[in-house]
Amino acid sequence: MMNPIQKRITIFVSAFFRQLAQMSLLLLSLAINGPAVLHAQSTSLNVTNFGARGDAIQSVVTTTGSSSVVIFPATNPLSHADVGKIILLFGVGPATTTTNNQDLIASIVSVSDGTNITISGAASLTSTQVFCTYGTQNAGAFQNCIDASTGTNALIQIPAGNYLLIPPSQLDPELRTKDFWSWRTALLIQKGGLHFMGPDRERTILTGCGAWNLYAGAVQRGWMFLLLGPVTNDAPLIFENLTMDGGVQQGHTARDNSGPAWTTDGDGWDVTHDAVVDGGNNPLHAYKVFQNCSFVHWRGEMVKSVASFDSGLIVVTNCLFSDGNGSGFNFNWTPHVITGCLFSNLDMAMEYYVGTMQSSSVFKNSTLTGLRQAIVLVGGLTNHPSPGYTIQNNVISNISASGVLMGPACNVRIIGNQFTNVTFGINTDGYAYQGTDYNHDIAVLSNSFNQVYYVINIGGGGVDRLENMTVTSNQATNCHQFACGYGWSTNVMLQSNASVNSYCNLGDIGTGSFTGQWFLDDSSDQLPLYMDAGYPGTTNLISYANGMKHSLANTAEGTNILFCIDDRTPAQIPPGARLSLTNLNRVPVNIMLSLRNPGAGTVVLQANSWLRLIFINNSFMAAPLPPSNLRTGGNSQ
Repeated sequence: MMNPIQKRITIFVSAFFRQLAQMSLLLLSLAINGPAVLHAQSTSLNVTNFGARGDAIQSVVTTTGSSSVVIFPATNPLSHADVGKIILLFGVGPATTTTNNQDLIASIVSVSDGTNITISGAASLTSTQVFCTYGTQNAGAFQNCIDASTGTNALIQIPAGNYLLIPPSQLDPELRTKDFWSWRTALLIQKGGLHFMGPDRERTILTGCGAWNLYAGAVQRGWMFLLLGPVTNDAPLIFENLTMDGGVQQGHTARDNSGPAWTTDGDGWDVTHDAVVDGGNNPLHAYKVFQNCSFVHWRGEMVKSVASFDSGLIVVTNCLFSDGNGSGFNFNWTPHVITGCLFSNLDMAMEYYVGTMQSSSVFKNSTLTGLRQAIVLVGGLTNHPSPGYTIQNNVISNISASGVLMGPACNVRIIGNQFTNVTFGINTDGYAYQGTDYNHDIAVLSNSFNQVYYVINIGGGGVDRLENMTVTSNQATNCHQFACGYGWSTNVMLQSNASVNSYCNLGDIGTGSFTGQWFLDDSSDQLPLYMDAGYPGTTNLISYANGMKHSLANTAEGTNILFCIDDRTPAQIPPGARLSLTNLNRVPVNIMLSLRNPGAGTVVLQANSWLRLIFINNSFMAAPLPPSNLRTGGNSQ
């Protein structure tokens, strides 16, 4: 007969497989219908027909303080055809401190002898190693092409090249008096039915404004694409075979991103520097696709929303997110499917507010490496039951903090992933809390963990507590501790998990600092025994907080050593919890069956014997029931 926890787990697992089937049907529908959507264009336009030129080049030049002359190397000469192009010079603009300068955005006025270039502004520093980008300003040409498109799926062709896209307000500061949305934007999209496509992402590069200056006391660079609602003609919006480059040499800096987002020195997390941004009022684009795209060198989130839209679907497939100071994916509330992607050298792969999303989402078959946080799920709401989130078959490695962090999220399934060299494999922690719900109904199934310091860590409490989690059939290798924490949880069951080569000195379960219920450690778990050291002259405690299986060590053989079952907090011990105690010493040890109730008695556990106990009615007693006599065995089970 199943106990209450097992019954709830059975119901939860059944619901999980029903939702997994629904997600499979969704992915099958995308596989069947996706190509038809991607290739059924009603009109076809080419950005070069509107004056776009993919001629952006990066170089290292020499500047002189208070001079408008820039010296290019002889290996990269310019010509009179370059007059009128935009030039971005990094770190030689107006000074903000004695050691920090803004960047300089100007235009090329004249070219002499191919290497002496006069620009429309003056540098503030003399330097021989100034990184620069120069090329045609393409924002107007691209915008005219977008505005000219008609129909439900216009193909906008972008031939191979490197296209510089600078927000017009960076060239004309008077434009900054316009509305909040448009002044910092290179390209504005307010309709659907657009399919931006290059021949391949390696050769089709859109370069954003990496250069910064101060406006209203904060760093400004600019967004590349702003998707501003309410949109008209809500047909699919598709980006395919493109690289969106933020235009900085290094996107992921060493700065601590826990500080203010609005910096004044050009470093750190810049909330104005993003590739694609959802903003404005609903409705937004109900269906967005990013296919075979790369997002590199951004100081803010690469694709994000700053608006609340919880319907539709975002599909991200075979994309690269690399070298960024924020997160790769930060579209919130809108359901999504992320598959076959690479996330590397970022602060986070994804921060996602589950919030009011109307259908389930999935993150699968992707690689996440070299990150602070990998997948972060937050924003759960009590007044909106989550339709579910699935994290499946991903490779998650070299993560300095959490592989999966929840605070809060519910109906989450973490299945078949590989975690390697991660501090916290699965983690809850109150510092990440955003929302009104709590963490609940979570399944961790058939994952592998290698060199993960804490496989399961419960750090959240109070509003960020955890209820109802199953951790089943997971394999841990060379990990410090399988399950531990200091937060609050209840109804957490460990079942059929295995841990080998654990390097924790005590055992693989450590919940002694918990404020809630300890984990239910099932007998099917193959975790290292917790080592209880017995010292003479004291009462040595045995706690279920350290799991089911214990090995008792007599530190002074020949002396009577007394152990005692610690049951002082019965509310923390799951009903039906079992203790298996093994005495591997050459002499017997004494075991008091209750610290809370001294009248429960004492048993002598002989050398090389085991004792099994079960927790029923707030007390440990011999198993099986009823407890007529304590049973001991000759071998550890």
